[in-house]
Amino acid sequence: MSKYSLLACLFCLLLCAECSAEIKVLFAPSSDIPTTIETTLDKAEQRIDLAIYSFSDRRLQTRLKAAAKRGIQVRVILHNARKNEKLASALEAENIDVRYTTPVMHHKFVIIDGPRTEKDDPAKTTLLTGSCNWSRSAYSRFDEDMLHFADEPTFVAAFQNQFNHLWQHSREFGETIYSGPNFQVGFDEADVLFTSANMKPALYRGQPTFRTTATMKTGVCGLQLIRSIDGAKSTIKIATTHFRREDIQKALLHAHDRGVKVQLLLDQQEFHSEKTKISNARFDEALSKAGVNVRYKVYSRYWDYRTALQMHCKYMIVDDSVVHTGSLNWSENSELKTLENLLTLRVPDLVDEYVKRFELQWSYGSGTLPALLENPCLGTIPFSDLSTAFD
Repeated sequence: MSKYSLLACLFCLLLCAECSAEIKVLFAPSSDIPTTIETTLDKAEQRIDLAIYSFSDRRLQTRLKAAAKRGIQVRVILHNARKNEKLASALEAENIDVRYTTPVMHHKFVIIDGPRTEKDDPAKTTLLTGSCNWSRSAYSRFDEDMLHFADEPTFVAAFQNQFNHLWQHSREFGETIYSGPNFQVGFDEADVLFTSANMKPALYRGQPTFRTTATMKTGVCGLQLIRSIDGAKSTIKIATTHFRREDIQKALLHAHDRGVKVQLLLDQQEFHSEKTKISNARFDEALSKAGVNVRYKVYSRYWDYRTALQMHCKYMIVDDSVVHTGSLNWSENSELKTLENLLTLRVPDLVDEYVKRFELQWSYGSGTLPALLENPCLGTIPFSDLSTAFD
């Protein structure tokens, strides 16, 4: 083999190594999401770190317990282990270390075989994250997204650092099972932000907590969204559960005024008639009256959690080239008082998947408005039609 052939082979090997990282997106409703979670948990060889807001799927609870039984070190941060005492106790009985945070822990991510020492390689880790809670309603009834990262060290390291940070400043539910060192994993800057950056660790009556930084207003995640909106050239597509931020509403209005096509798809619970007295829930109405195309996913005459088929995604697509997604609800409370994440994705094939999904969600339902009002179903209705029908 010539010197040049050898160099060419080495270059190809390096190129393949760099391209080995895999990022996929799964959308709910779909059985693919719980199946992927189960498979990922089963493949764990050493460690599982789980930060989850809602964890009611018993099949996944059983899978997690099975991992602990075969010797996997499992750490879990729950939204509120005291209010979920039965679940937390059952997990700790299986040698799973459970903690909880104050304020609300709204993350939905799991790290498989993530680095816990400086010798561990974050490139050998799997990360699952997104808007999807670990509940059967999320998989079978709601619109959700879940990202699957394999052999992708930058996002993995960022989420591992976040987990370590929360673990260090969380409260024990029961006994301390794993008290290993919490360290910061070194990595190149990743396109992921955490609202914990808007807070500082503190103590309340001797217990760890987080307090909002007094000078913080927009917050790190809101600032990222606004910057992306301000830089939009042609289109902005948004599908999100809540829309209760005036700063983002103003940015979208400015984008609309300069000719950017803005589409805003919300969950039915965000619609408020003239009789509703909610001071921070009128921003979608203001956008609609200004000419922005606003729609709501509607599934029953009156919103109720028992009939909800929620638009539970929280993503924005800008110019069909960038996606912002994660657990972050679009409200000041989520930005400043809740532990959340926001990822920025620029992989073309991945962005295309979100664009296709948005187009599907935007066109849900083919019935007329009266039919949608009479029967629970999947449909999207413009603000103008809803405001007339419900007043």
